[in-house]
Amino acid sequence: MQTVEHQELDQMTRDVFADMERSASLTAARGAEPLALVRSAWQSLAAVGLLGVGLPQPLGGSGASMRDVAVIAESAGGTAIPGPYIGSLVGEALLAHCAAEPVLSQLGHHIATGELVVVPAWETFSHEIVPTRRDDALRLNGSHVSGALCAVPFGDQADAVLAFAHDAEAGVKRLCLLFVDAPHIERSAAPAAFDPIEPVASLSLDGAAAQVLRHVTSPFDHVRSIFAAELIGTGQRALDAVIDYAGVRRQFGRPIGSFQVIKHALADRFVDIGAARLLAQDAADCVDSANENQELQTRSALAAAQAASEAIVSQSIQFHGGLGFTWEHPAHLHLKHVRARRTLLGRPAHHLDAISRLLLAQTSTSV
Repeated sequence: MQTVEHQELDQMTRDVFADMERSASLTAARGAEPLALVRSAWQSLAAVGLLGVGLPQPLGGSGASMRDVAVIAESAGGTAIPGPYIGSLVGEALLAHCAAEPVLSQLGHHIATGELVVVPAWETFSHEIVPTRRDDALRLNGSHVSGALCAVPFGDQADAVLAFAHDAEAGVKRLCLLFVDAPHIERSAAPAAFDPIEPVASLSLDGAAAQVLRHVTSPFDHVRSIFAAELIGTGQRALDAVIDYAGVRRQFGRPIGSFQVIKHALADRFVDIGAARLLAQDAADCVDSANENQELQTRSALAAAQAASEAIVSQSIQFHGGLGFTWEHPAHLHLKHVRARRTLLGRPAHHLDAISRLLLAQTSTSV
Protein backbone atom coordinates (compact mmCIF):
# COMPACT_ATOMS: atom_id res chain seq x y z
CA MET A 1 0.00 0.00 0.00
CA GLN A 2 1.07 3.58 -0.55
CA THR A 3 2.32 5.62 2.37
CA VAL A 4 0.96 9.11 3.03
CA GLU A 5 4.15 10.54 1.49
CA HIS A 6 3.68 8.51 -1.68
CA GLN A 7 0.03 9.55 -1.90
CA GLU A 8 1.06 13.19 -1.68
CA LEU A 9 3.81 12.66 -4.26
CA ASP A 10 1.32 10.94 -6.55
CA GLN A 11 -1.20 13.78 -6.27
CA MET A 12 1.45 16.45 -6.79
CA THR A 13 2.91 14.82 -9.89
CA ARG A 14 -0.54 14.16 -11.37
CA ASP A 15 -1.43 17.83 -10.93
CA VAL A 16 1.85 18.96 -12.52
CA PHE A 17 1.55 16.63 -15.50
CA ALA A 18 -2.15 17.47 -15.99
CA ASP A 19 -1.40 21.20 -15.98
CA MET A 20 1.38 20.61 -18.50
CA GLU A 21 -0.96 18.63 -20.73
CA ARG A 22 -3.57 21.39 -20.67
CA SER A 23 -1.19 24.30 -21.10
CA ALA A 24 0.51 22.67 -24.06
CA SER A 25 -2.88 22.01 -25.68
CA LEU A 26 -2.09 18.31 -25.70
CA THR A 27 -5.61 17.11 -26.20
CA ALA A 28 -7.09 14.52 -28.47
CA ALA A 29 -7.88 17.34 -30.92
CA ARG A 30 -4.33 17.08 -32.20
CA GLY A 31 -5.37 13.82 -33.85
CA ALA A 32 -2.51 11.88 -35.38
CA GLU A 33 0.05 14.64 -34.93
CA PRO A 34 2.94 13.40 -32.77
CA LEU A 35 4.08 15.20 -29.67
CA ALA A 36 6.92 17.68 -29.82
CA LEU A 37 9.41 18.48 -27.12
CA VAL A 38 8.32 21.75 -25.49
CA ARG A 39 11.38 23.24 -23.81
CA SER A 40 9.42 25.59 -21.58
CA ALA A 41 7.33 22.67 -20.28
CA TRP A 42 10.48 20.63 -19.74
CA GLN A 43 11.99 23.46 -17.74
CA SER A 44 8.85 23.60 -15.60
CA LEU A 45 9.48 19.98 -14.62
CA ALA A 46 12.94 20.97 -13.44
CA ALA A 47 11.45 23.84 -11.44
CA VAL A 48 9.39 21.44 -9.31
CA GLY A 49 12.19 18.90 -8.95
CA LEU A 50 10.86 16.22 -11.30
CA LEU A 51 14.02 16.01 -13.40
CA GLY A 52 17.03 14.16 -12.07
CA VAL A 53 14.94 12.23 -9.52
CA GLY A 54 16.68 8.96 -10.46
CA LEU A 55 20.18 10.41 -10.14
CA PRO A 56 22.09 10.21 -6.84
CA GLN A 57 22.82 13.48 -5.11
CA PRO A 58 26.57 13.44 -5.97
CA LEU A 59 25.51 13.52 -9.64
CA GLY A 60 23.22 16.50 -9.16
CA GLY A 61 19.98 14.57 -8.70
CA SER A 62 17.65 14.14 -5.76
CA GLY A 63 18.53 10.50 -5.07
CA ALA A 64 14.92 9.32 -4.97
CA SER A 65 14.17 5.70 -4.16
CA MET A 66 12.89 3.31 -6.80
CA ARG A 67 9.50 3.40 -5.07
CA ASP A 68 9.41 7.19 -5.46
CA VAL A 69 10.44 6.94 -9.10
CA ALA A 70 7.73 4.33 -9.73
CA VAL A 71 5.07 6.65 -8.27
CA ILE A 72 6.21 9.43 -10.59
CA ALA A 73 6.42 7.09 -13.59
CA GLU A 74 2.83 5.95 -13.03
CA SER A 75 1.64 9.55 -12.97
CA ALA A 76 3.59 10.25 -16.15
CA GLY A 77 2.16 7.17 -17.84
CA GLY A 78 -1.33 8.62 -17.61
CA THR A 79 -0.41 11.91 -19.26
CA ALA A 80 0.78 12.95 -22.71
CA ILE A 81 3.87 14.89 -21.61
CA PRO A 82 5.54 17.05 -24.29
CA GLY A 83 8.90 15.38 -23.86
CA PRO A 84 10.64 12.04 -23.28
CA TYR A 85 10.01 11.80 -19.56
CA ILE A 86 10.02 8.00 -19.21
CA GLY A 87 13.10 7.81 -21.43
CA SER A 88 14.74 10.39 -19.18
CA LEU A 89 14.01 8.25 -16.09
CA VAL A 90 15.59 5.24 -17.79
CA GLY A 91 18.60 7.31 -18.81
CA GLU A 92 19.02 8.46 -15.22
CA ALA A 93 18.96 4.84 -14.05
CA LEU A 94 21.75 4.02 -16.52
CA LEU A 95 23.90 6.97 -15.46
CA ALA A 96 23.36 6.17 -11.78
CA HIS A 97 24.96 2.77 -12.39
CA CYS A 98 28.07 4.12 -14.07
CA ALA A 99 31.45 4.46 -12.39
CA ALA A 100 32.11 7.83 -10.79
CA GLU A 101 33.64 10.16 -13.36
CA PRO A 102 33.98 13.96 -13.31
CA VAL A 103 31.88 14.26 -16.46
CA LEU A 104 28.91 12.54 -14.80
CA SER A 105 28.41 15.23 -12.17
CA GLN A 106 28.29 17.86 -14.90
CA LEU A 107 25.88 15.79 -16.98
CA GLY A 108 23.67 15.10 -13.97
CA HIS A 109 23.44 18.78 -13.09
CA HIS A 110 22.45 19.76 -16.65
CA ILE A 111 19.84 16.96 -16.75
CA ALA A 112 18.33 17.95 -13.41
CA THR A 113 18.04 21.60 -14.45
CA GLY A 114 16.44 20.73 -17.78
CA GLU A 115 19.30 22.16 -19.83
CA LEU A 116 20.20 18.76 -21.28
CA VAL A 117 17.55 16.37 -22.61
CA VAL A 118 18.98 12.85 -22.84
CA VAL A 119 17.06 9.96 -24.42
CA PRO A 120 17.90 6.26 -24.63
CA ALA A 121 18.32 4.36 -27.90
CA TRP A 122 16.10 1.42 -26.97
CA GLU A 123 17.23 -0.73 -29.91
CA THR A 124 20.77 -0.99 -28.53
CA PHE A 125 19.71 -2.19 -25.07
CA SER A 126 20.30 -5.70 -23.76
CA HIS A 127 17.88 -8.50 -24.64
CA GLU A 128 17.04 -8.49 -20.91
CA ILE A 129 15.03 -5.34 -21.64
CA VAL A 130 14.48 -5.26 -25.40
CA PRO A 131 14.10 -8.77 -26.90
CA THR A 132 14.26 -7.37 -30.46
CA ARG A 133 17.51 -5.46 -29.88
CA ARG A 134 19.90 -4.79 -32.78
CA ASP A 135 23.34 -6.06 -31.77
CA ASP A 136 25.02 -4.54 -34.81
CA ALA A 137 23.35 -1.11 -34.61
CA LEU A 138 26.46 0.79 -33.47
CA ARG A 139 30.19 0.05 -33.62
CA LEU A 140 32.71 1.65 -31.30
CA ASN A 141 36.26 2.38 -32.47
CA GLY A 142 38.20 4.07 -29.71
CA SER A 143 35.99 7.01 -28.81
CA HIS A 144 34.15 7.23 -32.14
CA VAL A 145 30.89 5.54 -33.09
CA SER A 146 29.56 4.49 -36.48
CA GLY A 147 26.29 2.88 -37.48
CA ALA A 148 22.60 3.68 -37.64
CA LEU A 149 19.76 4.01 -35.15
CA CYS A 150 16.27 3.51 -36.53
CA ALA A 151 13.90 4.54 -33.74
CA VAL A 152 15.22 6.93 -31.09
CA PRO A 153 12.40 8.51 -29.03
CA PHE A 154 12.36 12.27 -29.61
CA GLY A 155 15.69 11.70 -31.38
CA ASP A 156 15.27 14.70 -33.65
CA GLN A 157 14.62 17.07 -30.73
CA ALA A 158 16.70 15.81 -27.79
CA ASP A 159 20.23 16.99 -27.01
CA ALA A 160 21.96 13.66 -26.44
CA VAL A 161 21.44 9.92 -26.81
CA LEU A 162 22.50 7.10 -24.50
CA ALA A 163 23.29 4.00 -26.54
CA PHE A 164 25.26 0.80 -26.27
CA ALA A 165 27.90 0.35 -28.98
CA HIS A 166 29.83 -2.83 -29.75
CA ASP A 167 33.53 -2.57 -29.04
CA ALA A 168 34.98 -5.21 -31.38
CA GLU A 169 38.47 -4.94 -29.90
CA ALA A 170 37.29 -5.73 -26.37
CA GLY A 171 34.38 -7.90 -27.46
CA VAL A 172 31.88 -6.09 -25.24
CA LYS A 173 29.19 -3.45 -25.45
CA ARG A 174 29.91 -0.07 -23.94
CA LEU A 175 27.55 2.69 -22.91
CA CYS A 176 28.11 5.84 -24.96
CA LEU A 177 26.75 9.35 -24.70
CA LEU A 178 26.27 10.94 -28.12
CA PHE A 179 25.57 14.64 -28.54
CA VAL A 180 23.30 14.69 -31.55
CA ASP A 181 24.38 18.12 -32.80
CA ALA A 182 27.99 16.96 -33.08
CA PRO A 183 29.66 16.49 -36.49
CA HIS A 184 29.18 13.22 -38.36
CA ILE A 185 25.65 12.70 -37.02
CA GLU A 186 22.60 13.09 -39.21
CA ARG A 187 19.11 12.75 -37.84
CA SER A 188 15.65 12.81 -39.34
CA ALA A 189 12.18 12.41 -37.88
CA ALA A 190 10.16 9.36 -38.85
CA PRO A 191 7.59 10.29 -41.51
CA ALA A 192 4.77 8.75 -39.48
CA ALA A 193 4.75 7.87 -35.79
CA PHE A 194 2.78 4.79 -34.75
CA ASP A 195 2.85 6.07 -31.18
CA PRO A 196 2.21 9.84 -31.24
CA ILE A 197 3.02 10.05 -27.52
CA GLU A 198 6.60 8.95 -28.19
CA PRO A 199 7.63 9.93 -31.74
CA VAL A 200 10.90 8.52 -33.03
CA ALA A 201 13.70 9.62 -35.32
CA SER A 202 16.54 7.89 -37.13
CA LEU A 203 20.21 8.74 -36.63
CA SER A 204 23.10 8.00 -38.94
CA LEU A 205 26.60 8.11 -37.44
CA ASP A 206 29.88 8.04 -39.31
CA GLY A 207 32.75 8.23 -36.86
CA ALA A 208 30.90 10.53 -34.46
CA ALA A 209 32.68 11.47 -31.24
CA ALA A 210 31.26 9.75 -28.16
CA GLN A 211 31.68 10.01 -24.42
CA VAL A 212 32.33 6.40 -23.40
CA LEU A 213 31.02 5.69 -19.89
CA ARG A 214 32.17 2.89 -17.64
CA HIS A 215 29.01 0.91 -17.00
CA VAL A 216 29.45 -0.81 -13.64
CA THR A 217 26.14 -2.66 -13.39
CA SER A 218 23.09 -2.99 -15.60
CA PRO A 219 19.91 -1.67 -13.95
CA PHE A 220 17.59 -4.12 -15.68
CA ASP A 221 15.25 -4.33 -12.70
CA HIS A 222 15.10 -0.53 -12.39
CA VAL A 223 14.08 -0.23 -16.03
CA ARG A 224 11.44 -2.95 -15.80
CA SER A 225 10.01 -1.30 -12.69
CA ILE A 226 9.78 2.06 -14.49
CA PHE A 227 8.00 0.56 -17.50
CA ALA A 228 5.57 -1.40 -15.30
CA ALA A 229 4.60 1.75 -13.42
CA GLU A 230 4.20 3.72 -16.66
CA LEU A 231 1.88 1.11 -18.19
CA ILE A 232 -0.23 1.02 -15.04
CA GLY A 233 -0.60 4.79 -15.31
CA THR A 234 -1.72 4.52 -18.93
CA GLY A 235 -4.18 1.76 -18.10
CA GLN A 236 -5.59 3.69 -15.13
CA ARG A 237 -6.09 6.79 -17.28
CA ALA A 238 -8.01 4.75 -19.86
CA LEU A 239 -10.07 3.01 -17.17
CA ASP A 240 -11.00 6.29 -15.48
CA ALA A 241 -12.15 7.70 -18.81
CA VAL A 242 -14.37 4.68 -19.51
CA ILE A 243 -15.90 4.76 -16.03
CA ASP A 244 -16.71 8.46 -16.39
CA TYR A 245 -18.23 7.91 -19.83
CA ALA A 246 -20.25 4.89 -18.71
CA GLY A 247 -21.81 7.02 -15.98
CA VAL A 248 -23.09 9.76 -18.30
CA ARG A 249 -23.77 7.97 -21.59
CA ARG A 250 -27.37 6.78 -21.62
CA GLN A 251 -28.95 4.06 -23.72
CA PHE A 252 -32.55 2.85 -23.46
CA GLY A 253 -33.04 5.44 -20.72
CA ARG A 254 -30.25 4.10 -18.50
CA PRO A 255 -26.51 4.83 -18.07
CA ILE A 256 -24.59 2.21 -20.01
CA GLY A 257 -22.54 1.58 -16.88
CA SER A 258 -25.60 -0.13 -15.40
CA PHE A 259 -25.55 -2.81 -18.11
CA GLN A 260 -24.17 -6.05 -16.75
CA VAL A 261 -21.73 -6.72 -19.58
CA ILE A 262 -20.05 -3.33 -19.13
CA LYS A 263 -20.30 -3.27 -15.34
CA HIS A 264 -18.63 -6.65 -14.94
CA ALA A 265 -15.95 -5.93 -17.53
CA LEU A 266 -14.97 -2.67 -15.84
CA ALA A 267 -14.92 -4.39 -12.46
CA ASP A 268 -12.51 -6.97 -13.88
CA ARG A 269 -10.26 -4.27 -15.31
CA PHE A 270 -10.32 -2.42 -11.96
CA VAL A 271 -9.10 -5.58 -10.22
CA ASP A 272 -6.45 -6.18 -12.90
CA ILE A 273 -5.00 -2.68 -12.60
CA GLY A 274 -5.10 -2.80 -8.81
CA ALA A 275 -3.31 -6.16 -8.71
CA ALA A 276 -0.66 -4.97 -11.16
CA ARG A 277 -0.10 -1.84 -9.06
CA LEU A 278 0.48 -3.92 -5.93
CA LEU A 279 2.99 -6.07 -7.83
CA ALA A 280 4.73 -2.96 -9.14
CA GLN A 281 4.96 -1.45 -5.66
CA ASP A 282 6.40 -4.68 -4.29
CA ALA A 283 8.87 -4.84 -7.18
CA ALA A 284 10.06 -1.30 -6.54
CA ASP A 285 10.55 -2.12 -2.85
CA CYS A 286 12.57 -5.20 -3.83
CA VAL A 287 14.80 -3.07 -6.04
CA ASP A 288 15.34 -0.57 -3.23
CA SER A 289 16.30 -3.33 -0.81
CA ALA A 290 18.38 -5.23 -3.41
CA ASN A 291 16.27 -8.31 -2.71
CA GLU A 292 17.63 -11.47 -4.30
CA ASN A 293 14.24 -12.03 -5.97
CA GLN A 294 14.04 -8.59 -7.57
CA GLU A 295 14.23 -9.93 -11.13
CA LEU A 296 11.36 -12.30 -10.42
CA GLN A 297 9.34 -9.46 -8.91
CA THR A 298 10.03 -6.88 -11.63
CA ARG A 299 9.25 -9.35 -14.42
CA SER A 300 6.01 -10.33 -12.68
CA ALA A 301 5.06 -6.68 -12.28
CA LEU A 302 5.83 -5.87 -15.92
CA ALA A 303 3.89 -8.87 -17.24
CA ALA A 304 0.86 -7.98 -15.09
CA ALA A 305 1.06 -4.29 -16.07
CA GLN A 306 1.22 -5.18 -19.76
CA ALA A 307 -1.73 -7.56 -19.58
CA ALA A 308 -3.88 -5.19 -17.52
CA SER A 309 -3.20 -2.10 -19.62
CA GLU A 310 -3.63 -4.00 -22.89
CA ALA A 311 -7.06 -5.23 -21.79
CA ILE A 312 -8.42 -1.86 -20.72
CA VAL A 313 -7.10 0.23 -23.63
CA SER A 314 -8.62 -2.27 -26.05
CA GLN A 315 -12.00 -2.24 -24.32
CA SER A 316 -11.87 1.53 -23.91
CA ILE A 317 -12.34 2.06 -27.63
CA GLN A 318 -15.22 -0.42 -27.73
CA PHE A 319 -17.04 0.96 -24.67
CA HIS A 320 -16.78 4.53 -25.95
CA GLY A 321 -18.80 3.42 -28.96
CA GLY A 322 -18.53 5.43 -32.18
CA LEU A 323 -16.77 8.23 -30.29
CA GLY A 324 -13.91 5.94 -29.31
CA PHE A 325 -13.02 5.23 -32.93
CA THR A 326 -12.41 8.88 -33.80
CA TRP A 327 -9.10 10.74 -33.96
CA GLU A 328 -10.58 13.41 -31.67
CA HIS A 329 -10.86 11.02 -28.73
CA PRO A 330 -7.70 10.06 -26.80
CA ALA A 331 -8.58 6.34 -26.64
CA HIS A 332 -6.49 5.57 -29.71
CA LEU A 333 -3.46 7.30 -28.16
CA HIS A 334 -3.57 5.01 -25.13
CA LEU A 335 -3.98 1.94 -27.33
CA LYS A 336 -1.07 2.87 -29.58
CA HIS A 337 1.22 3.65 -26.67
CA VAL A 338 0.55 0.32 -24.95
CA ARG A 339 0.96 -1.58 -28.21
CA ALA A 340 4.22 0.24 -28.92
CA ARG A 341 5.51 -0.77 -25.49
CA ARG A 342 4.55 -4.38 -26.24
CA THR A 343 6.59 -4.24 -29.44
CA LEU A 344 9.53 -2.80 -27.52
CA LEU A 345 9.47 -4.97 -24.40
CA GLY A 346 7.96 -8.17 -25.74
CA ARG A 347 4.63 -9.73 -24.87
CA PRO A 348 3.71 -10.75 -21.32
CA ALA A 349 4.40 -14.35 -22.36
CA HIS A 350 8.05 -13.39 -22.91
CA HIS A 351 8.37 -12.34 -19.27
CA LEU A 352 6.35 -15.32 -18.03
CA ASP A 353 8.81 -17.63 -19.81
CA ALA A 354 11.68 -15.86 -18.06
CA ILE A 355 9.85 -16.18 -14.73
CA SER A 356 9.40 -19.92 -15.24
CA ARG A 357 13.11 -20.31 -15.93
CA LEU A 358 13.95 -18.38 -12.76
CA LEU A 359 11.62 -20.54 -10.67
CA LEU A 360 12.96 -23.76 -12.17
CA ALA A 361 16.52 -22.62 -11.47
CA GLN A 362 15.61 -21.87 -7.86
CA THR A 363 13.92 -25.25 -7.50
CA SER A 364 16.91 -27.15 -8.93
CA THR A 365 19.25 -25.24 -6.63
CA SER A 366 17.24 -25.99 -3.52
CA VAL A 367 16.96 -29.72 -4.27
